[in-house]
Amino acid sequence: MDLATGAIGNLVPKLLQLLRDEYKLPKNVRKQIQFLSGELQSYYAALRKVAEVPPEQLDEQVKVWARDVRELSYDVEDVVDTFLVRVSGREPADPSRRRRAKMKMSNLFRKAKNHRDIADADDIAGAIKDIMERLEEVAARRARALYTEAKEFVGIERPRDMLIGRMMSSENDEGSNKKMMTVSVVGVGGLGKTTLVKAVYDKLKLDFDCGAFVSIGRAPDMKRVFKQLLLDLDKKKYQDIDNAAQYEERVLVKRLQEFLKNKRYFFVIDDIWEHESWKKIKDALPENNSGSIVMTTTRNLNVAEESSTLYMLHPLSDEDSKKLFYSRIFGEEVKSFHNQRYDVSDQILKKCGGIPLAIITMASLLVNRPREQWSEVLSHFGFGHKDTRQVGNAMKILSYSYYDMPSHLQPCLLYLSAFPEDYVIEKDTLIWKWIGEGFVHEEQGICLFEIGEKYFSELINRSMIQPVESQFDGAIQGCRVHDMVLGLLICSISNEENFVSVLDDDNQKFRSGRVHRRLALQNRNEEQSIEDNMGFGQLRSLNATGCPMYMIRQIPNFRLLRVLDLESCGSREGYNIEHLGTLLHLRFLGLRNTLVHKLPEEMGHLRVLQTLMLEGSGVEELPESMCALTQLMCLNTDWKMRVPSWIGKFTSLQQLKIYPGGGDDELSSKWFVKELGKLTQLRMLRFIIKVQDERQIRDLLESISNLHNLRVIHFDYYGVQFNNANVLEPAGFVISAHLRFMELRWLEFSSLPVWINPHDLPNLCHLWLMLSDVGKQDIETLGGLPELSYLHLMIANTERGEIITCSVGAFQRLKFCSITKPLKFQYGAMPRLHVLDFHFNVRLLRDADHDFDFDFGLGNLSSLKHVTIESNCLAAFPEEVREAEAALRRAVDVHPNRLTIEIRWFGQTMKTSIQGVLGKDHESKTMMQ
Repeated sequence: MDLATGAIGNLVPKLLQLLRDEYKLPKNVRKQIQFLSGELQSYYAALRKVAEVPPEQLDEQVKVWARDVRELSYDVEDVVDTFLVRVSGREPADPSRRRRAKMKMSNLFRKAKNHRDIADADDIAGAIKDIMERLEEVAARRARALYTEAKEFVGIERPRDMLIGRMMSSENDEGSNKKMMTVSVVGVGGLGKTTLVKAVYDKLKLDFDCGAFVSIGRAPDMKRVFKQLLLDLDKKKYQDIDNAAQYEERVLVKRLQEFLKNKRYFFVIDDIWEHESWKKIKDALPENNSGSIVMTTTRNLNVAEESSTLYMLHPLSDEDSKKLFYSRIFGEEVKSFHNQRYDVSDQILKKCGGIPLAIITMASLLVNRPREQWSEVLSHFGFGHKDTRQVGNAMKILSYSYYDMPSHLQPCLLYLSAFPEDYVIEKDTLIWKWIGEGFVHEEQGICLFEIGEKYFSELINRSMIQPVESQFDGAIQGCRVHDMVLGLLICSISNEENFVSVLDDDNQKFRSGRVHRRLALQNRNEEQSIEDNMGFGQLRSLNATGCPMYMIRQIPNFRLLRVLDLESCGSREGYNIEHLGTLLHLRFLGLRNTLVHKLPEEMGHLRVLQTLMLEGSGVEELPESMCALTQLMCLNTDWKMRVPSWIGKFTSLQQLKIYPGGGDDELSSKWFVKELGKLTQLRMLRFIIKVQDERQIRDLLESISNLHNLRVIHFDYYGVQFNNANVLEPAGFVISAHLRFMELRWLEFSSLPVWINPHDLPNLCHLWLMLSDVGKQDIETLGGLPELSYLHLMIANTERGEIITCSVGAFQRLKFCSITKPLKFQYGAMPRLHVLDFHFNVRLLRDADHDFDFDFGLGNLSSLKHVTIESNCLAAFPEEVREAEAALRRAVDVHPNRLTIEIRWFGQTMKTSIQGVLGKDHESKTMMQ
């Protein structure tokens, strides 16, 4: 399905399906179906052409006609789907119901034919004549498909250093006064306020005891804000509040104040819109005279003026605008951009007004276009001479970027209007929702999830969404939407097109008097439920976050629901979902952190269910009727859910998160091991398991070797250890060559398995492995994995003093390396490494090599940013420890990068930790523990 054509793309194949003999429809109905199928194909072509015309150039009657046809397509699809579900036996047999369904089909087709007569009266030929020639060109146009890593924001160094200088100046003026400093960065949307304060935060945070960075946005949920502050401060300590709905705001504030007592902290509160939110946060932070800093960003000058220091962010200079523009287009910084003589470039940059968001968006439009077409792109904006408002120009650029997108991307982007501002949207969950909504179109030989991933990457490349990456290996885990893109583009178009209706605490985004197809409830607290008479009787999608369940007690009446996601809803007592079996069209069901405890036996009626997410739901058992759900592609279970003996019947599963050992249930583990090998379509597998004997571990590995489509495997193993290559590497064992991510936690191999090598795992990016010991050949093998960017190697035997040298050319893509073994680095090894974590024993290294200098060749790691070192100084002489520390300090001090380093010493006589920033002309600090 796409926005321009409604449900027609999905509907035509379904209509043709009805012509099969098995449905035994009357002859006159079959003719009507054939007629309607042909007419809808005509509609489809016309709507696609209309969609290519900018909205301001369309006749109003054409807009109305197109909207009516789209709405009709939804209605037709609803009835056809209902007919297919009921007549195909997906509901208990009822002859009278079948007759009523066929009668309704016949009546519907007559209405559709009459609707076409009305449409014929609207002459749309003139409206689409001018765009006929452009159709093929636009259809062939496509954006780059691969995500490219964003470079550091152009022009950020000067404002960053100026802001830090102003902060330091204010601190010096106050002398011995150590009161909390509040700093506000103010400017219009899209200027890069968040980027600036993040740069300042990253540079200064190690000078403080603790810190946090939180975005709040318009009409924030303050409970969520305080939760995020606590999690940023200490995620392990406060993990109990992560998804707990029962904590009151005052309790969270008290815990925050207790943590910050006597600490010097650095907070960034990003995107504050109004006084009340800022006052609540400021009042919650203790004034402990420790020299703490709280930095904010805002568009509201009145809010900014409440801070002790104000910094007004201005648009980029002409020089920095050009640098950003050309680096975005050509993929790297263009050193000779001063020699670029394209008048159209100057015109484009003038219209962007120095706003980074506008420049990046415009540059993304021009990537892969011949320069001769740049003037044509510019002409589409229609900037008037009087239109000098920077934000207005930026919005025209964003609007053009939207209408320049392929039609299949438009509904995927508008769907993001269902999420609140500054919300981190998880990538995998979003893609499964897109699939459930019918936005992802099938392609020969590619599974739907991979196609959805391609859509996600295209939106990143077009600068419509901002990727959220793993801090370790750079893998994209989700996305955010810039508040300007969300509020003034996505939500605006979504509201105009009646795509998603949003009900939040503002209650401003909801427009009554419409037939609503998709509804998003965001942190609603007042006592108002969603009723049929509010226009929700034909609801296809319901996303609710943090809402009381009484608000959505009408769910059983929403019989056309395809997507139902209830996250952190309900109460501690739980919610009865016995009605779910009536939602026969359901494709996506999410109950994350919504206590339901039990699934109804009628779940077996949901024959088209594709995704089921139960994390935090309290569900401990799947009803046996679910074994009939052969279209289920994604299953994420709760921690203590027992594995059913028939789980192997889910033969369409592509993603499985399950914990057969989570409840310490030996029977669940046995069933899981036995059935796993039948799930041959699995692409992603995460599980925890307790293994009892050699036979069970052999069976597990045999099952895994049958999963030839695996891209991701992560399991935590506990139980009996088999430090025996014959057990852990059975004859004939193979693993999927498609693997990109592999974590085999706590399963100890005696040496590097023979199946981990560059030939068999050419796509492996992420590896967590436990070995009894590691040798030079093992490191060379791992260093040859062409795509490896994350390596965590746990070595059980740390009593050997041998140091292994990483040679030139090894680990070419590695960004994160953690190994419980000392390494020495030659020049050219690990050229992209950012984070290094390794362990060594002072005494053993000195015994192995009396002249060892303890610098480990850190200076040869050209991209290194952070080092964590753990050293056992047991049995070492104090002077040897001091010598090792001094050598490490020298190695870091002469490193060309501004490294952060953490050193931990362990032993009988010395237990200290040195943590801070080292390097030439840089500050450092020491902390004892």
